[in-house]
Amino acid sequence: MLDAGTTDADEVIEELGHEPNGYFWDSIAQLLVDAEAPYLAGRFRLRPGGRHVRRPRIRPASAR
Repeated sequence: MLDAGTTDADEVIEELGHEPNGYFWDSIAQLLVDAEAPYLAGRFRLRPGGRHVRRPRIRPASAR
C-alpha cells in the first residue's frame, strides 16, 4: 500500500498544482501502464482511496 501524502515527491506534486492523494497515484500508475507496459492493461485495477492506493486486484488469465 502506498500512503499518499507521505512520499518524497509530494512537495513537487503540490507545487505543480496537484494533490498527491490516492487518486493522483492511481492515475500515474495507469499512465505508466498505458505508456510503458500496455500488455498489463486490464490485468489489474488499483483501489485508490483518499490517502491510500491499495494493492492491485489481479485478474487471472481465465477471467480475461
